[in-house]
Amino acid sequence: MAILVILIVASAVAWKVMGAGSTSSNERAQGAPAASIPVAVMKVARGEVARYEVFEGEFLPFQQVELHPEIAGFLTAISVDEGDRVKDKQVLATLDVPGLDEDIARSRAQAEHDAHVIATAEATFEQNHQTYLRLFGVSQQQAHLIAEQDIDAAKALDLSSQGTWKAAVSQEAASKAETAKLLIFKQCCTITAPFAGIVTRRYVDTGALVEGGVAAGVQATPLIQLSQEDLLRLSFPVTESLVALIHAGLPAHLHVDAVHDDIQTSVTRVRSKVDEATRTMEVQIDVPNPLLLITPGMYASVQVCVDRHVDVLILPHEAIRRRAGTHLVYVVGADDQVQERPITIGIENPESIEVLSGVTAGELVVYGNLDIIQPGQRVDPKPVSLTGGAHAP
Repeated sequence: MAILVILIVASAVAWKVMGAGSTSSNERAQGAPAASIPVAVMKVARGEVARYEVFEGEFLPFQQVELHPEIAGFLTAISVDEGDRVKDKQVLATLDVPGLDEDIARSRAQAEHDAHVIATAEATFEQNHQTYLRLFGVSQQQAHLIAEQDIDAAKALDLSSQGTWKAAVSQEAASKAETAKLLIFKQCCTITAPFAGIVTRRYVDTGALVEGGVAAGVQATPLIQLSQEDLLRLSFPVTESLVALIHAGLPAHLHVDAVHDDIQTSVTRVRSKVDEATRTMEVQIDVPNPLLLITPGMYASVQVCVDRHVDVLILPHEAIRRRAGTHLVYVVGADDQVQERPITIGIENPESIEVLSGVTAGELVVYGNLDIIQPGQRVDPKPVSLTGGAHAP
């Protein structure tokens, strides 16, 4: 009997305990609110956003020329070789033109001779002219005192001696012009650098007979090739669709991988003509290269700002979700509930996107970890600042 009483009491206690546990589980399922998850949020703000395009460019010398002598001659000396740096007006080579010095001496002697001829002709003319004037004056004062034939002869001699004097003057001018021309030829025997640069090619050696570069119909061999490399042109093609967006003055960023260098600069010039074969337009940037670290032929990556919008709504990529061609953001309301909202975007770059519609300045949107967010979900917002060092969890 005692055993039966004990079993009944134990069963009652077990039933009470099990019933209490079941009631507690139901209460938790029906009455306890779900916990809010912490999320990073940021305010929609106004700012500036720029669109960039990246091109590949090649460095070219700012100036490059193949130097030819103006006259033919034998190369007596060439003082530079490939790779040498030269200064502006530096002597590079000298020529010898057989007989040139003799021609100069002969022309100078002829000019001196013509000067003496002029002096004699001028004196003769002055004498004959005065004689004619005296005879003509007397004939005007006393008629028939001097025969008309003598006056005519004096006048003819006067005019003849004047012509001889003027001819001598002309001859002297021709002799001086010939001398000046020969002296220019003499100067052309010394070839100097038209600008400071680097000798990139050398075509001839000492003793070679070289032709004048201005000789008609002659394919003259140049002496050297000279390139200016302390200032370079970075040339790159722009596709036809972007031509309207490119103009001089656009900000540009260069990365020269060969020398591990980054350069902030701007577009210098555009060709303003699309190449019909490639449908591209050439664009150039002048790049100072005082230490000659960059060599013509190297390549650079060019990032050009082709469009810029200021005082517009912007958001980082981490705050925007892309789904089936649409763009969404998760707006956190005053009740800390998430609202899914479609937006329209404008230009974008790797850092931020312009928002044209869908949100207003000051609204809070979820930043990062968008895959764990559901519309209507209650969250615990944690404000972040992209410039203040805070980051999304």
